[in-house]
Amino acid sequence: MPTPNQKPNDPCGCKSGKRYADCHGPIIEAPKGKAIDVAQGMYAKNWAVNAQHYEAQGLYAKLAAELAVACDIRRVLDVGCGLGQGLKALAEAIPQPGRLIVGIDENPDCLKAASDLLAVPAAGTALRRIKPERQLSGYYASKVATTPLKLGGDLLLVNVDLMVPDPAFEAWLDATGPFDAITLWFSGIHPARSMTKVSQKLGAKSDADLREALEDRVMKFAIKRLRADGVLQMVQRFAGNVDAVRQQRETEVLSALTGYPFELISVRDYIYSEPTSNKAMTVDSVFVDLSGHARFALSILMRRNDTPDDTMIEAGNGL
Repeated sequence: MPTPNQKPNDPCGCKSGKRYADCHGPIIEAPKGKAIDVAQGMYAKNWAVNAQHYEAQGLYAKLAAELAVACDIRRVLDVGCGLGQGLKALAEAIPQPGRLIVGIDENPDCLKAASDLLAVPAAGTALRRIKPERQLSGYYASKVATTPLKLGGDLLLVNVDLMVPDPAFEAWLDATGPFDAITLWFSGIHPARSMTKVSQKLGAKSDADLREALEDRVMKFAIKRLRADGVLQMVQRFAGNVDAVRQQRETEVLSALTGYPFELISVRDYIYSEPTSNKAMTVDSVFVDLSGHARFALSILMRRNDTPDDTMIEAGNGL
């Protein structure tokens, strides 16, 4: 974490390549107990640049179309739904009769933007169920609402952090029944996630560690919440040689699926362009020169190949 004695125009100490004032500065200098709130607001604002740019290129629509072809889908849960562009694409790809689309995100600012974009009525939203509370240790714990969820409609938005126990959400899922598909598209980490007890408990040293932990959690979640033959779709952004990265990723996924009741359907690449705004969260590196390399999304499709039950598999190395 950068130190608070940096000047606004200094490169941020996190080595993101951004100015301190545009990166961790507002978080470090936030009022006491408000660092998570500030970080979530920053993330929602900055990710909007990316999400709008990707939507304009038809990237979300292509991912939704790929999912719809892979499985007969009426009920889908999107983990980390962000500002709602992915949910919009899913709603356009999934037929209306019997449809249920659920978007969950730990960031209430993202969910509010999604609610506005999709015009979701109040009956279909539970936007602020998690309250970050600063502990004496300096880390933030998540206080999760215990009130039973009562939601209506075929497009729902719920404030959920899958890395934090949430009995009310689990009870709602039990009553709702299994899903045909679960998606995790472009998982992102807000810049104060390292200040949470989740990060402390995991011993995470980087955003990559947190993403891997989330992917592993989503795999276990899908074991319990997908129907038999249901599909799990994970989408990540990369830069480099498309064929080489895709082949490497496919090898890693096949290895990671050991111990999980899933079979790999496909690993497909989608080349896209990143926005040029300095507010964007682009795939970049301060350690490696990525100029001239393609930016692309890899969509990993996996099918559940056993009978769902309540058993949670603890094996697996994460994706």
